[in-house]
Amino acid sequence: MLTKLFKALRAVSLGIWLGAGVMTFIAAHYVFFGGFIDRNTAGDIMASILHAGGLMKLGLAAIALGSQFGLGAVTGEKPRKIGMTALVIATLSALVVALYVEPKLLELRAQFRNDPDLNNPAHQLFGKLHGGSMGLALLEMICVAAALICAVI
Repeated sequence: MLTKLFKALRAVSLGIWLGAGVMTFIAAHYVFFGGFIDRNTAGDIMASILHAGGLMKLGLAAIALGSQFGLGAVTGEKPRKIGMTALVIATLSALVVALYVEPKLLELRAQFRNDPDLNNPAHQLFGKLHGGSMGLALLEMICVAAALICAVI
């Protein structure tokens, strides 16, 4: 019974986590390139989505890891190395983005919000961190997908 519960929790949490990441990419594209609001408003909308999504992903990561370890404790089986590595990398990526990069981006964004000068040092650092954040988000989604595949096959 516990084995089925842990497997279901792991699969569902990974599936929701993957879906949330995909929807975040879709939402960002629509909000920024939909042509119906300015970039500052789009940034405000996405900041809220990313904050809530980041907290949700950390919760889902905790459930996925907890169920993975619970499954190992109940069955005595070792997890697949690829799946476990992918899950750990995805969790670390989510932690770095939610706890370091996102707060730093919000702090920097406030420094250049009404300054159209792209040479503003805060704006340039924001661009670098934003690119890193997008790269980590992509890595996270690839790893969540790999962990999900390993969990269900």
